[in-house]
Amino acid sequence: MSHPPRRLQRQDRLRPPRRRTVLVLRLAVGALIVLSVPIALECFARLITGVTGVADEFNQIDEPETVTAYRLELRTPQGRPVTPEGPPGQLAATYHPLVGYRLVPDRSTTYWSINSSGFRDDDEIAVEKPEGEIRIALLGGSLAFGQLSSGNDTTIAEQLEERLNDRVARQRDTPEDFQPEQLPFFADRVSEVLALPPRVHPETYRVINAAVPGYASGNELAWYMQHVAAYDPDIVVVLNGYADLILSGDRWGAEGVDIERLTARSQMGLGRLAWQQVKAGLSNLTLVRGFDYYVLNPEPEPAWRSVLGLNQWMSSSTAVRDTSPRANTPTSDISSNEPSANLPMNDSEQQRRLNRYRNTVQQMAQLTSGMDSELLIVVQPELSGRDPQVLSATEREIALALDNTYQTRMAELFGRLGEVAEEVAEGSDNTTALSLYEAMNQLDSEAFRSPDSLTDEGNAVVADRLFEEVTQLVVVFPRPFDPNSDRPEEP
Repeated sequence: MSHPPRRLQRQDRLRPPRRRTVLVLRLAVGALIVLSVPIALECFARLITGVTGVADEFNQIDEPETVTAYRLELRTPQGRPVTPEGPPGQLAATYHPLVGYRLVPDRSTTYWSINSSGFRDDDEIAVEKPEGEIRIALLGGSLAFGQLSSGNDTTIAEQLEERLNDRVARQRDTPEDFQPEQLPFFADRVSEVLALPPRVHPETYRVINAAVPGYASGNELAWYMQHVAAYDPDIVVVLNGYADLILSGDRWGAEGVDIERLTARSQMGLGRLAWQQVKAGLSNLTLVRGFDYYVLNPEPEPAWRSVLGLNQWMSSSTAVRDTSPRANTPTSDISSNEPSANLPMNDSEQQRRLNRYRNTVQQMAQLTSGMDSELLIVVQPELSGRDPQVLSATEREIALALDNTYQTRMAELFGRLGEVAEEVAEGSDNTTALSLYEAMNQLDSEAFRSPDSLTDEGNAVVADRLFEEVTQLVVVFPRPFDPNSDRPEEP
């Protein structure tokens, strides 16, 4: 029995490659149609929020721009970020086997500039010291670096440099306002001129801001040995304390992450990094931000709250390398945002942290002495040392967020740091100790932005105190009167 031939359909007449091409085109058109809807909605949302000004309201739930600029983001030597989960930062640092980590050079934002030497400075600094220049190296952590300051020019280092060079200019322009190079003959005039401010060496002063956020004394010692000493500073100022008190006593310094975990993350990171970038991109969409703002209705976090713990994970006790069996499980390295969680919990741990501080500053004193440099050990200001009667509204909020345990323990610990610094200074001919723990009590305006970072006005107070100390190290005493100095030479 025969059947009539089947009539060919259109798809039967197309060759297989042609059918695949048509299918791909249909899928592409469908994808474009699907994507065009959210794209159109996003464009419409941006237009509406831009015209109405609603976009400014969305910014209220964002992290402050200053905090993002100063947040450390650890990177591999190849430049890939390995910072633990959390908001990305703009202050890039890279792992270094000898100093823990260091800032990535040749970077800048609105708030800071890092030169090719890795120092916070708008200008380059030659390794070889020019003739007639006196160099002062400032070592320390976040406070010495100038965390959250409005710019390089408001940091402690820049303000100290400006004060020193201004003194030299005033000595040149109005020498009568300062002690003379030689004492006068008459005794009443001697007392009069000695009451004038002393002169300082009339060279050019250069203050190198070699501080790095999160650094403890161990990092500062290693950084000085490996890098800063090559710039031949005449005076070394170590301004620290906070990181040493929250850094676990079994660690030499702040490392951020250990090298094994750093390597593991750098090897597994492409897919994870891509997903993080996708999430970051989605979170910036106007539709997503509008949904968060109007539907989820989050309460904007106070600016001071986002500052608590900023870069603290670099030196916290909970960032200690985990050697337990669960260490193979990827976990966050970020410590608690509550500073009191990282304070020593018993006397033995407290002593270990103090002994580490003592050992590192003693080694710094020996190294600077061997290089014929003066050392100034400065215990930094901290919020718990500020009189409650002079606290600003923001400072009071921060103080209330820090429990009573933190306030009491910090006062005790900073007192012990000051004692250690004095003991080291007494045992060294080239070392001076200075505690600025309560220095901000002389400032009526706001001094602290966080427990360990200052306002621009707070930086000025520290710069003034350091200026007083440094001028004592570079003072030029008048020569005694020489009755033969004015005699004409005999033929």
